[in-house]
Amino acid sequence: MIVGRSMGKSMGQGRWLVAILSVILMIGAWAGVLLTQQNLTIRKFSQSGVPMIFMVPPSAQQQPVPGVLITHGYAGSKQLMLGYGHVLAHWGYGVLLWDNRGHGNNAQGFGRFEMDENADEKDALPPIPPEFEIALAALKAQPEVDGDRLALLGHSLGGGTSLQAAIQSPEAFDATIAISSVPAPVTVNAPRNLQLQYGALEGDWMRTSAEKMLAAAGGAKEGLGEGLGEGRSLLSIKNVEHTTILFSDQSHQAAMTWLNQSFGNGDVGDSAPPDQRLIYADRRMVFYGVHLLAGLVFLGAIAPQLPLFPVTFKRPKSTWLGLLAAPVVAGAVLMQADHMGQKVDLATLGGIQVGGAVALWFLVGGVVWLAFSARFPRPSLQNIAVGIALFGGLWFAFGALAELVWLPWLLIPARLQLWPLLALAVFPWMLASGNVQKDAGAGRRVWIWLVQSTVLVAGFGLAVYFVPSLFFMVLLLPFFPVVWGMLAWVGSFYDDPWTYGVASALFFGWILAAVFPLV
Repeated sequence: MIVGRSMGKSMGQGRWLVAILSVILMIGAWAGVLLTQQNLTIRKFSQSGVPMIFMVPPSAQQQPVPGVLITHGYAGSKQLMLGYGHVLAHWGYGVLLWDNRGHGNNAQGFGRFEMDENADEKDALPPIPPEFEIALAALKAQPEVDGDRLALLGHSLGGGTSLQAAIQSPEAFDATIAISSVPAPVTVNAPRNLQLQYGALEGDWMRTSAEKMLAAAGGAKEGLGEGLGEGRSLLSIKNVEHTTILFSDQSHQAAMTWLNQSFGNGDVGDSAPPDQRLIYADRRMVFYGVHLLAGLVFLGAIAPQLPLFPVTFKRPKSTWLGLLAAPVVAGAVLMQADHMGQKVDLATLGGIQVGGAVALWFLVGGVVWLAFSARFPRPSLQNIAVGIALFGGLWFAFGALAELVWLPWLLIPARLQLWPLLALAVFPWMLASGNVQKDAGAGRRVWIWLVQSTVLVAGFGLAVYFVPSLFFMVLLLPFFPVVWGMLAWVGSFYDDPWTYGVASALFFGWILAAVFPLV
């Protein structure tokens, strides 16, 4: 008999109402995001293979405005920095965001890169990439930008690039803002008007690094807006870590205030319409959150329309033992691969920086976890089809609006071809995860989510500890509870490990393909 879990063949009136309300909320979220762009001129273009977004208020056509070049960090993108772009552009700046090689929509290979947190500041950074110069030239070429009034803003590795450029050419930039930046050899003379930010929830290394740079720059000092360029500031941004600082109002407003003071409030204020001189707060992530939640609710409402054949599994008690053994074995395999040196380069495995090592961890851990589980019966084509349909719903709910808000979700061909391999690698883990959740009620699913998230965070933390070249695996740690929470919700629609495994593997494989740099 074809069944849906505790659901009839047709949707009840209540579920139709929930589905319609969810669609209305998603449409409202799209409208909210698009409305934030109404008072801006936005141009998307590519130059010499470098994808870019330029944002400026229309009023700049009458009077050129200061330009700000925004540089993302490792595994970042121009979309991830859009919060700063919107705040600064709404205030009256001409802002250009760009994708470094191997990141976002830039198909050029990034190559191998490691950041040793113990490295000497002079040796911690790679050379300024040629893409930076291309983006800087593009910013100066925009007719609304005054090429004699420029500033730099960068995050993490991009903060280091911005600092290097401002150190090499101090007179070219009126201000530099480095957010959670890697170390750079700043001095009392360069960069001009330097603001450093870090998240209060980041590790001691980031705080200590920022404090050392402030000391090397001569300590906190006024002197902005006077043509001296001697301003120095260090801010701890509350309640954020390395990634979430990018969505912080406190960080956005601090950057805006610093630039206003560096250029002179009157200069920028006069170039913006009166209604834009008020503080603009970026609320696009709120709309995105509404879209995501509404999309997940919509999936739950229409799930009865995707029935499938139930598959019977026997889950032995040793399944939990397998979950505990999985990260130990996976970590050991990564250590052994790292010791093989030139034969296996974990950092560039599979043609994607670090992401291939993440997939290998899940492959090994998933196989181990499955080895402690029951023998699985064959899935039906219908189970697989429903899994693919659920992936489509997840893909839209999580990523469709993200493309405009914070994440380059539409994969370029070079990334798209990696997606099936990454999805296949993580599938064993997702299948085992679906198995352990079978027949679980709401309370038990929450418990399983908590345990699995803890195991993943601890397992990847240990992998990074023993294999330092995979340091950037830590970028995933804050997102494991969120992603696995979504997967647990979707998995509750059907009590079938194959359906859960297919949907989850396709979805998480897509995330890996979208986030980490191409080699």
